[in-house]
Amino acid sequence: YFSRQPGQSIEDYLRSIGYKGKEDDELESENIYNERMTGMVALYAAIVQIVSANGKPNPFPVSHGWTWMARLLNLAPRSISPLLVHTFLSVAGASLMAAYGKQFRKLLDALANSWIPSISAKDPTSTASKSNLCGYLEKYQRTGVLPECEGRVIKHS
Repeated sequence: YFSRQPGQSIEDYLRSIGYKGKEDDELESENIYNERMTGMVALYAAIVQIVSANGKPNPFPVSHGWTWMARLLNLAPRSISPLLVHTFLSVAGASLMAAYGKQFRKLLDALANSWIPSISAKDPTSTASKSNLCGYLEKYQRTGVLPECEGRVIKHS
């Protein structure tokens, strides 16, 4: 995460964390920014779970997904954080579970018991994504299974 520096304008700070400007020099809305960031995280999650089919190793193996999750969970959550974590787990959670088993279960427990409660209840931006993430984790805790992302396995007919 980039922190806002003393004396840095809000616009400069938002640009430093990835907000894009429009033609009229206004910054994109928070919703557009969140959708763009979610798309990037979903793509990254899809890439880290690729198993090589042609004998060449994936340059971004599942261990990179583990590293991303661990690093994010070691930071104080921001309003976009639960949205990004939910997106990542929805796409790559099953692959991380298959690769890391018990250790990944511990990470999910820490996520549910420590990280999520630290998300501000006063932040309206993160309320829906926090609720979606909690529902996803509650389903996992009930069933013990993280579903594979739809479309991960191509079914031949």
